[in-house]
Amino acid sequence: MSLMNALDILGFPCFHGSHLAKPSIGDLFMKAFTNENPKDWIKLLDGYASIADFPAFSSYKELMKIFPDAKVILNIRDPNK
Repeated sequence: MSLMNALDILGFPCFHGSHLAKPSIGDLFMKAFTNENPKDWIKLLDGYASIADFPAFSSYKELMKIFPDAKVILNIRDPNK
């Protein structure tokens, strides 16, 4: 969640997998994740300027088609730490 916090602080409100615990967001996510309608992703991410963690890593191909000018941050961690 540190990347999410950093993006929020920098002025890029961040959608994060932890938000899926809210039923209203979870329902929107399931619709976006299971349909091929870009409008569902746009509705889900309305009000956010960034996305991190899940669902970004599992849906990056779809998201890059919908938001072709998006910038990507590749976050690599040492798995032993």
